[in-house]
This record gives sequence, C-alpha cells and structure tokens, in this order.
Amino acid sequence: METAEIRKKASGKWLEDEISRISIRKPEIMRDQLGFGYEFSCSLSENSGSLIIRVKPENNEGIQGEWRLYRSFSTGLPEEIRIFPINDGNVFVSIKPPESPQKKPVLSIEVYGLKLCENIPVGVSFENLYHLPLKDIYEMTETLTPWYIFSHDESNYVDIISVAASIRNLLPRLVYTEDGAFDENGKPVHIKDLSPQTEKEMEGENIIGGVNCSGFVKWIVDGIIRPAAGNGLFIPPLKTPTDNPGTHFTNPYKEQRDLFFGLDWCRNLAAAVVTLNAGKTIMPAESGADVTYSVFADGEGYFKNAGYSVRELLPLLYYLAVREPGCFYLGAVNRVRGDPPLRQYHHIAAFFPYFSRETGFTVLVFESAVETGIPVFIERNKDAFIHLSRIKVPEAGRFMLQNE
Repeated sequence: METAEIRKKASGKWLEDEISRISIRKPEIMRDQLGFGYEFSCSLSENSGSLIIRVKPENNEGIQGEWRLYRSFSTGLPEEIRIFPINDGNVFVSIKPPESPQKKPVLSIEVYGLKLCENIPVGVSFENLYHLPLKDIYEMTETLTPWYIFSHDESNYVDIISVAASIRNLLPRLVYTEDGAFDENGKPVHIKDLSPQTEKEMEGENIIGGVNCSGFVKWIVDGIIRPAAGNGLFIPPLKTPTDNPGTHFTNPYKEQRDLFFGLDWCRNLAAAVVTLNAGKTIMPAESGADVTYSVFADGEGYFKNAGYSVRELLPLLYYLAVREPGCFYLGAVNRVRGDPPLRQYHHIAAFFPYFSRETGFTVLVFESAVETGIPVFIERNKDAFIHLSRIKVPEAGRFMLQNE
C-alpha cells in the first residue's frame, strides 16, 4: 500500500519535528481518508548514530510497503530514505540528500548488499520526498533506473521448482563416491577410466550409484537429455577443453592437477543442453551459456573465466532469477592454490534461484549428492571465485532423473 497520503498528514509530527521529541514517541496508528491504518514508530540504528522513523501499513506481516526515514541523532539532519516495494528487506530503494544545495537527491537500488544502480538524480527537494508517492519517483527516474528488479511473476518458476523437488526426492538414492558418475546408459562408473563402481562403493539401502560433484551435476543434466535423446551424455566429451585460461606456464600442470576440469565440465554440460534444444551441435564457445554480466555499480563484477567472487553470488543470483526466470546454474568453484600457486577449478555445485509466494526469493544449492543452504555455501567458499554456466530447465514433465 502507498503511504504518501498518510506521510503528508503526519509529516510535521513524525518526520520533520525535533529529533528529541520524535525519539520518545510511542508507536502510533494513523488512518487515511478511507480508514486504512498505518503505524508510525521509531528506533535507534544498531550503531546508535541514526534515528529510524518507520511508516508501514497496519498489521503488515512483511516489509512490503514500508517507508523509512533515517535522521542523524546528533544533528537531526536527514540522512536517507528507504522504500521497500516488495516483501524482501534485502531489496530496496535508497535516496540520499544532495551533497550541496545546487545538487539533487540521488537514488540507488540495493540488492542483497550490492547497488544495482547509484547516484541517479531525483528532480525534487529531499523534503518533498517525505510525501511523494513511489510512482512519481519512478516516473522521474525510469529511463535511468532498473525498476525491473522489483518485478517477477511466480508462474515463471513452476518448472524450476518442480525440477529441484525431483532432485531432492532422489538424493537418498545416491552416495558420494570419489570420481563417481553415471555413464550414458545410466550405469555407475568412474570418470577417469569408465570402470564400473563396486558394490562396496554403493553400500546402502536402494542406492543406485555413487557420484562426486562432477558426476552429480551430470546426473542432473542427464535428466534433461535422456527423455529427449533416449540416453544420457557420454563422459569423455565432457572432459574436452574449452576456452580456458591456460598458458605455457600452466600447461605442465594441466593434467597433473586437473586445473580446468570443473570449468570445462560445466561448459560442456551446458552446451549439450543448448545443442539438444537447437537440434544441431553447438560448441561451448558459441552456446551463450557463460554468465558474464557485470551489473552492480559497487561490485567487482565478472572476471574472464574465473567468474565472480562468491561474496557477490547471492545478489547476482537474485538478478539472474529476475532476468532469466526458469534457469539454473552450474558453478565451477575456483581458487589459487597448490605449489606452484595456480587457479584450479576444483568443485562444482548447482544453483536453483526462484521466487514463490510462500518463500519469496529462494536459492536451492545441490552439490555432491546433498542439498546445502546458500548461507553455508557462501561462508564455506567466501575466499573463492565461481564461474556460472546457465541451463534452461525443461517443462516439468520433460525432466526425468536416473531411476525416477
């Protein structure tokens, strides 16, 4: 609900009054002409440097529709306005006062800690923003501001949720096996030499086979390939080198340390799905599967081949979920390590970002036959980079995993 009318009505008391008076006020419900209620309240920020004045629709369980004014507790001067157009406190509009009287207030949009845009001029005084509707701000800035980040249609994510559910349901039938994968016929083998897995490697009730991180994401992609092609992917072509950052210095260690294995494996898997959909062979370099956006104003962005800092993964996946609904991503984790220190693509995980009415923005992470929470994955790999390859999920009925 838009709070502009009620903000105008309460501006003198709650927004512009002396800071010492506002800070001791108890929360208050005020009503507009139609009888809708809005709660005004205030609190100190965590560092006690700002007073936060909140305006939100009455009985609103989420943050959608909330409007906040930050004022310096020591000087009373305004510092920032934050507006929350959707029910996600990590995605909001921020407007800050001009640096000088000759300049205008500036707008930014923050997405999970990174700014998708910043320093967009807003053509009114900062005080006028106290009672300006969001639609007016939108109209003043629409040509420069990526307002699309607040728009998504939950119906676009039905298939990706279904595919992820299928994966989760079959996880108990897999075990972790070093160098394990399923071949094109669904037989559990070893990636290196295609030798069969032993009964000891597949111990457990109803176990269909063992996988490592590479074999696991192949098992997922085979769920796309097999229903259409009649069999899964052959393993040897997935090892084919792609456009990797090899040099004369790294060549002696390429095979010995499997430097680019994870990068090549992900790119070849993604290209196989593009090939299936196109009906003709598409090589990884022409597949368009690499994610190479650099969209955040204060982020490091994309580094060729290395990808993104894992610290930027969550805001990036939010952006991708909005812009590329129905895609999941294979991530080749890489670090500089070993002796001599070289970049090595040593682990792979699959990411399923989506929106739902029940959970809002969600990222499911699957790796090495287990499901991992996104905060756990980021914390574990915060010193690493990750290269992403996109894969479009098929319609739910056209996805079938091994032994499903």
